[in-house]
Amino acid sequence: MPCNCEDDNGVPMHQNGCRLTADRSALQQYGYRHRKQENGSSMSEEVDPDLVRYPDGTVRLRNPNIELMDQDILYHLALGSGSHDLVEMFGDVQFVCMGGTPKRVEQFAYTIMAEIGHKLPCGTTLQDISQFSYRYSMYKVGPVLSISHGMGIPSVGILLHEVIKLMYHAKVRDPVFFRIGTCGGIGYEGGTVVISEEAVDGTLKNALELTVLGKTIQRLAKLDRRLVKELKSLADPEDPYDTITGKTMCTYDFYEAVARDFVRAESKNDRLKGDQVLAPKEVLDEWQQRPTKLVCRYIKKQLQMKGRLSLEGHGSIAVKSPRRFKLVQQESENYD
Repeated sequence: MPCNCEDDNGVPMHQNGCRLTADRSALQQYGYRHRKQENGSSMSEEVDPDLVRYPDGTVRLRNPNIELMDQDILYHLALGSGSHDLVEMFGDVQFVCMGGTPKRVEQFAYTIMAEIGHKLPCGTTLQDISQFSYRYSMYKVGPVLSISHGMGIPSVGILLHEVIKLMYHAKVRDPVFFRIGTCGGIGYEGGTVVISEEAVDGTLKNALELTVLGKTIQRLAKLDRRLVKELKSLADPEDPYDTITGKTMCTYDFYEAVARDFVRAESKNDRLKGDQVLAPKEVLDEWQQRPTKLVCRYIKKQLQMKGRLSLEGHGSIAVKSPRRFKLVQQESENYD
């Protein structure tokens, strides 16, 4: 369904009556993929509405309208599909690693850089790609993204919403997502590494419940069981701590709801014995490195299998439109 609607500057401006606009309802109802061909024409193809990926491994979005937008501004990442060349910047991403604080994900970025042998060009340093959002921090080391998600389900949800769209715009294939962090546990000693095999809410339901346009909906919380097994197999018998699998309880509260928590990532304390973290800071810092080591082992193994260690690739800021680049910065700074 080709379309030639443009303004005086050649920017697409789809108006009522345009075939692209008229086909929105069909896209929503039947789940079509809108693609731009190499010759500049457009086409749509039917896809299974239950798939999260296209056959080529690229990310499929649930909202078909995103594919029709002239520009998609990712406000909380200070990025935009029209202002930045997202394919050039992020097209080689294979792993998305998330943690709570900006400092923690910066440290992880330097750790994974040493582990995979990634070398920065002379005279350069790691850059916080999302620094102008003033909300999240994002670092890129070869095929690895290291991003802070803040605290709580709402903050994580906003980040994931935009990162998944980023993966779509960058045409990333089969990305693997990790959340690396700490929490309390039940029945385990502090410092135990826990690989989440299932996520549940405060009522132990394996779903995320939220209100969308006045209606309460549930979205199943599915984890990759094969990935869980692969991570568990990478636990070293010589590690001076246990690495186990378990359930993760995600709640909207840090104290009362979490007092009934299971385990997540790396257990700070056994909540059957209280909710205070009594371990010294240097001990806590060492505990936080334990799940990081496990994820690094996985990433190194995957890259070694593909012969892709010591990578030099995408990552620097690639501006597609200086005017839109400035606009995205201003929008992100003002989006309170």
